[in-house]
Amino acid sequence: MRNSRSLVVSLAIAGFATGLSGCSNDELMPKEEAIMKVEEKTNGIVTGIELEENAIAADQYDMDLVDKEAEKSLLVNAETGVIMSEKIDVERDSDELFEAKPNSNPVITPEAAQIIAQENADGGDIVSFEHVIDDGISQYEIDVMTDNIKTSIEIDANTGQVLEMEQENIVLDD
Repeated sequence: MRNSRSLVVSLAIAGFATGLSGCSNDELMPKEEAIMKVEEKTNGIVTGIELEENAIAADQYDMDLVDKEAEKSLLVNAETGVIMSEKIDVERDSDELFEAKPNSNPVITPEAAQIIAQENADGGDIVSFEHVIDDGISQYEIDVMTDNIKTSIEIDANTGQVLEMEQENIVLDD
């Protein structure tokens, strides 16, 4: 009986310490840095990222990744960049996965792509941002809202060239 109590107390203390190790947003690794770290470790391309805040343990980035074998979901410690878990989502034919590794590492930074998008949309706020590989081309897909106009822009991540731009009037209900 004594051993089970000490185990429960040890687990409770470990859980409490883990909760204390959770970090504030000021201590989080920037998304761009986390993406670079994961892409370097996995030799894949991060296509989506979302912060999952956790009150008990450390905050994590939920990342979608494509490599030569499959699409994967990763949970990454948002403070250290360490991959905590990896799940294969969908196995795909190799011709659907990116082929040219030099084309998959963007030359244009996410920040520069956002500036290009805002300049082409005459200002506004970024409401959606994603790095994707489409037909073997590394690109950013960005949505910008200006007043009641949503501008969707695709930017070549290697050259900064605007590949496609669409505008849509958004009607707001009163």
